Amino acid sequence: MGSVTVYLNPPLDGARLELRYRSYGLDELLSTFYSVDGVFYTPQGTLTSYDVFEVRFPAQTVGGVPYLEASTGGFTFQGDLEYTFNLVEEVIVPSPSHTVSVRGLSTGGYPSPSMLLEIYGNGIKKVDRTILAEELVIGEEYTLDWVVPEDVSSVYGRMVLSNLLGNYEFLTGIEELGLTLEKWYSVTPTGTAGYPERFNDRKMTTSPNWSSVGKYVELDFGTIVKLREFRYHGFDTMVGDGSWKISYWDLVDLVWKDWMTGIPTRYDAPGDPFTPWETPPAGVIYTDKVRVIATTIDSGMFNDNYAAEFEMRF
Repeated sequence: MGSVTVYLNPPLDGARLELRYRSYGLDELLSTFYSVDGVFYTPQGTLTSYDVFEVRFPAQTVGGVPYLEASTGGFTFQGDLEYTFNLVEEVIVPSPSHTVSVRGLSTGGYPSPSMLLEIYGNGIKKVDRTILAEELVIGEEYTLDWVVPEDVSSVYGRMVLSNLLGNYEFLTGIEELGLTLEKWYSVTPTGTAGYPERFNDRKMTTSPNWSSVGKYVELDFGTIVKLREFRYHGFDTMVGDGSWKISYWDLVDLVWKDWMTGIPTRYDAPGDPFTPWETPPAGVIYTDKVRVIATTIDSGMFNDNYAAEFEMRF
């Protein structure tokens, strides 16, 4: 038996807070409350239980200011508890523009064809460059660049020859936009793990559950993307002896290949930071889908692997 008091900093009035049930990997809303002068309070004896509960400040805009999510983490009602949420304003940083290139190399041939370089954005040709046969120099590389606006999500380039008798090598088949977090969070996860939709739901209190080795969560981007690094946020039921690997679909060999192995499960409370960004030894990859696959199962409370979030980007 007990009560819980949450103090908001700054002391917002009318901010929405949620009392949630968190036992057995669940995340269920029990009640919604609103702060008064920056304070949320449940009267003593509201709940008597050894189950795990949580008070959450969901991401919201109060007084015209957007704030990020905050949480008490899991607790039991066996005494009076007090928490302070030092709220953080959300800062939206626009994705920077990218420059992509398509290249062609003249290696001879007869009769010499002209060379056409093209770059497409969102399926529409944006720029092109024609090099006439009489202008081509054997051994010289020709390049076409384009600065990609933020609203373009898919880019590809190609080289077109004026006839098939010339001997020209296409150096860069695809120069795809690096994957952004905006794109990452726009994809709906699937897979054999339980609740795959929790994989990228931006909630630090929910998780898929990888219940056995080989269970996976998959993100299919629907287009070719470029990946450089990943990070993740653990879960508060983990003891750290489980593991995952990240696999990607190889576009040349048409098989799943490992990008990173031996990723350990880890204890993280909802308010803890992500792991640092890490570039796997395999380096930058091109792919159109990835999987996070359980390779060892954690021996924590529920004998499943849990992770609140995974993120990948270029």
